[in-house]
Amino acid sequence: MARDATAFAYRSSEMFVMAASFLAPGAGPGSAEGFDTAWAGFAPHAEGIYGNFSPATSDEITAAMYPPDTLSASARRSASGIRRTCFAHNHNIAP
Repeated sequence: MARDATAFAYRSSEMFVMAASFLAPGAGPGSAEGFDTAWAGFAPHAEGIYGNFSPATSDEITAAMYPPDTLSASARRSASGIRRTCFAHNHNIAP
């Protein structure tokens, strides 16, 4: 399947690794520091992220989620209105 055929470009990867950090209500800004440090050691060995579970919405996160060809295809879908209906609860991509 072509990388730009769907919004998830990493279908040809051998494995999918998922890690999560759940914080208690009211947790302070540095509460996930241990998790972030551990992930920083792993991240260089990974390709991309599935960012729809991430609260971060920066351009850096978007670039990690979508390689350029996939981002371009998703932006075209966004401009056509498809993303407003089919993907309304996913990470936002500007048209």
